[in-house]
Order: sequence, then C-alpha cells, then structure tokens
Amino acid sequence: KIPMCGIPYHAADGYLAKLISKGHKVAICEQMENPKSAKGIVKRDVIRIVTPGTVLESNLLHEKKQNYLLAVCRGEKVFGLAYTDISTGEFYATEISGTDQNAKLFDEVARINPAECILPASLYHEETLRNKLENTAGGSISKAPDEYFQLKEATTFIEKHFQVTSLEALGLGEMPFATCTVGSILQFLMETQKRDLSYLNQLKIYSTSSFMMIDSTTRRNLELTATIRGGQRKGSLLWVCDQTLTALGGRLLREWLEKPLLDISMISGRLDAVEELTNNVFIREDLRSLLKKVYDMERLIGRIAYGSANPRDLIALKTSVSVVPEVYQLGSNLKSTLFQKMFSNFDILEDIYQQIDQAINDDPPFSPKEGGIIKEGYDEEVDELRSITTGGKKWIADLEAKEKAATGIKSLKVGFNKVFGYYIEVTNANLNAVPGNYIRKQTLANAERYITEELKEWENKILGASENLTSREYELFCDVRNQITLSSTRIRQVASIIAKLDVLLSFAQVALENGYCKPEVNAGDVIHIVDGRHPVVEQITGSGDYVPNDTYLDNKEHQVCLLTGPNMAGKSTYMRQVALTVLMAQIGCFVPAASAVIGIVDRIFTRVGAADDLAGGQSTFMVEM
Repeated sequence: KIPMCGIPYHAADGYLAKLISKGHKVAICEQMENPKSAKGIVKRDVIRIVTPGTVLESNLLHEKKQNYLLAVCRGEKVFGLAYTDISTGEFYATEISGTDQNAKLFDEVARINPAECILPASLYHEETLRNKLENTAGGSISKAPDEYFQLKEATTFIEKHFQVTSLEALGLGEMPFATCTVGSILQFLMETQKRDLSYLNQLKIYSTSSFMMIDSTTRRNLELTATIRGGQRKGSLLWVCDQTLTALGGRLLREWLEKPLLDISMISGRLDAVEELTNNVFIREDLRSLLKKVYDMERLIGRIAYGSANPRDLIALKTSVSVVPEVYQLGSNLKSTLFQKMFSNFDILEDIYQQIDQAINDDPPFSPKEGGIIKEGYDEEVDELRSITTGGKKWIADLEAKEKAATGIKSLKVGFNKVFGYYIEVTNANLNAVPGNYIRKQTLANAERYITEELKEWENKILGASENLTSREYELFCDVRNQITLSSTRIRQVASIIAKLDVLLSFAQVALENGYCKPEVNAGDVIHIVDGRHPVVEQITGSGDYVPNDTYLDNKEHQVCLLTGPNMAGKSTYMRQVALTVLMAQIGCFVPAASAVIGIVDRIFTRVGAADDLAGGQSTFMVEM
C-alpha cells in the first residue's frame, strides 16, 4: 500500500514547489478519456514527472537564474558533461581531460550550479564522487540506467532528436563522452516529460579553455554571485553590476560573470558597445524604457513549444514582440561593431504579433479551457456559438420578468446550478399561485424549484452551445500556439539579442552611476590600475569614504605584491579588488578606477579567511573576536 494524500488541483503549484525544493520527483496524472464517453473506470495515466531539473512553472523558477539539468559520465582520464535548461531551450556539451581532470570537473559543475545532476548507476554508487558532486552542485543527484550512457544508444537518440545523419554535424564527432551525456539527457527527458521536445534544437559545444579559469574556491571568495556569509545576492559583484530590466538579460549577465572572456577582440567589442551607450544618453534611455515592457521571451517560447503555455503567456509574448520594431529602429543607429552585428538581418517578428493580435483577446482567462479566449471575427463558428449563448442568456434574463408578471409572484427568480441546470424558484408562501405548466424539479426547506418545457428547451440550446464554444476556442488556441512553436528558433534568436542589449545597457548604467572607466585590455603582461576601488565595498561604505589604491604588476620586475598591515586595514579588500577589476574588464564591463590597463589573464586564484565579511566591514579576525 502507498500512503496517499489528496490536494486541490488548483493549489497543486504550492505543494509542487515544496516537494521539488526538497529534491523529490513528482508524477502528475490526468484522465486520458472523456468521462461522458468512457465505459467503467476512466483511464488515467502519468503525463509528466517533474524533477528539480525539469521545472517549467514560472512561479517555481528564479527569474534571473538558469535551472540546469546536468549529466556527467567518466572515461579513461576524461569526463563527458552536458547540461540543458528546458525552460529556455539552452543546451551545452563539453569534455574535460588532461591533468587533474577531477578538480576541473568539480570547478565546472560549481560554475554551472545545476538544479539536478544525472549520473549513470555505476558512477552513482561511487559514494566519494557522488557526495563531492552533491556538495559542489548544491542540487539533487539522480541515478539513470547505465544504458542511457552507452555510445551506440546515445548516438541513435541524438541523431533522431536533432534530425542529423552523423554526429559531425553537431560537433560531437570526436567527443564520445560528451555524446554519451547529451544522449542520456535526451533519454531522461523522454522518460520524465513524455512528449516531443524538438524545441531543444541548438546544441552548443564549448571548451573550458575558452574562458578564464576560476576554481570553486576563488569563485566563492570573490563573491561573484553570492556572499561567503549567508549566500546573499546583496554584497556580491552580481548585485553591483545587475541593472538589467528583463529576466533574460539578468540570466545572461550571470552567465557572463561566470565565464570571463579570453578573446581580446570579443572583449573590445563589448567595451566599445558599452562606451557608445554611455555617450548616447537619448538612445540609452529610450532603449531602457522599451525593455521595461519585455517579458521573459525565452521562457515564454519554452512553455509555448512545450505545450504548457496559457492564453496570458501568448499575450505576454505579443506585448514583448510589440516593442521589437522600435528596439531595431534605435539599435540600428548604433555604430559600434558589436551592435552592427547584432542588428544586421534583425527579425522584427511582425507576423508573430499579427497572429496573436488577430486571434487572442487582450485580457483572456488564465486557463485555456475556460472560454473567452478568441477574438470576435476571427472564427465564424465561435461567433455563431457565442451569439446563441448570448441570445439564450438574454432570453433567460427576460424570462424572470415575464413570469413575475404572468404569475404575480414578486419573489420569483430564475437561477442556475451545475447539478440541476436552470430552474424557476418559488417560495413556499406563494405555492398557491404556481401555474399548471410548472414541473417540480427540486424541493428546498423554504421553496420549490420548477422547470417548464420552454425553459428546458432553451437550457439545452445554451448549455450545448456553451460547451461547443469552449471546445472550439480551446482548439483554435492550440492551433495558434502550435503555429508560434514553428517560429520558436526565430523568437529565441531575437530574445538572445535583447538579452545581450540589456546586459550592455546595464554595464553602461552601472558605469555612469558609479564613475567607472573604460579599461584597455591587451595581450601584454602588465596590470596597471590607477585609483582602483572595490566595486562592492564602495557601494556599502559610500564612494566618498572609500580610499582608492594603485596597482602595478607584470611578469618581469613586479611579479609579486606583498601586503602587510594590521587587522581590518583592508588587505583582503585590496587583493580582491584587483581580481574583480581584471574579471570585470574581461566580461566587457567598465571598471572602478581612474584608469586601467589589463593584460589578458587566463586564471585567478583568491583565498581569504572563511569567516570574512567584506561587505559588512568585518575581517576574519574581527568576526572570530
């Protein structure tokens, strides 16, 4: 026997959130037949299994944080790794090899910070590795059959899903272990989601050597996205840099912070774009005003393609798409190379706007099965059924006045309930005035309910038309949703450009508000910072109270800077401000200094006291005392 507890279906999301947050998996069952036409017990089945890494419900997701499902497998001195966010359609894969591949794996998992990690059964039973992964990832660990990770099985699934004839087309030709993890994710999703997920169609292969290496200790000590003490967003670098106006921009900013660039041309492209925005106040402010109207397009199209979007999701997409032409008009006036690339061949998605605008009411209900979704004039059958329903309800309303006049019973009323349908209610005090054509339907304590042949006839008309209307509207809504799904790649590309624009606008806004400068990033070996400041600490203390410091390091005469001083003198602050200045420069952000020359850095190491609270102005010594 299995313990069971019923919950109201309309409150399911609250219970789902609690269960998912505890790392549980939740199976969702639905009736598979119409109860009216089913014989005997109505057939039910599991339609979806919700796991921490496969959540789609917006109220269960952090709007500015990805929700990754990650898979790991191991070979001889190599790890395969793949991860996806099914709410946005992102899909990445890589292989990690070379010396110390274990440490590299855990550093990469710490960067990705998945909600759920899938391991093959053989690896799952290695307790040391599993526990380390669990501590590093912070999410739940799920066991999958070893067959999911077999190369042949994975290859078959990948070729079928991405509709390719060979792995070379995806860049997986020479990456057998990455192939195994991609295949395992697809099979896991097939098992849990039980539906077509063809919108996950853009697999990106990457190398960890393409980005600055930041190990998990350094990531934590630099407080990039959360503070050491308390894990709070406030007091982190993300808190300072995030002035994004959209959820998709917020997620991209987090990704850029976690993956500083090593390519000087890409860094310079971002810096030039930020500089242009800081110098052009009118375009900057107009773009920011437009982006305030943009909803989470990535997750909206994810739900639409998945088939779980409701009518209000379509209206949110329409509202977002409505500003796209103006964004293009303003963005195409920007001259920097990155903006020229972003806005060349830009798709304004006019057909998507028209499609939704013509079909869906501007203020539809939340549920697609409630009716009231489709606009008047869009479909003849809907208009006809609506006319019957409206006309019938008017007749019912007029009936009450007519019967009151005919019978002389002033308290008579016409009502409706789901069990008995329409009825005429007469109180016991007036039963002697009831006409002979009234047929008794229900007896109450203080009244009797009746029906007439004419009322019964209109009831059948109204209820039949109302049911058919709701059914037809749902059918048309699904058609519109499916049509938009065909353009999911186009919408995702536009969403990607808007996210990038939002991050660059955020960098420009932060630079202007905080007095940052444009760094010079080059291939040299010099780090020369004049009047450098710690971006977080100056926000807490106030820029007027912060004492700036210079830094000069190179690979010749100034390889080491030795700091001495009493407790609370700012040694840790100085050390971290240099690291953060370099990191900010390499994500394409202006830096807190009077001037800065940064020779490209491929790795940062930082280690400070575990109890250190930089934002709170407390050293490890102070906290321990």
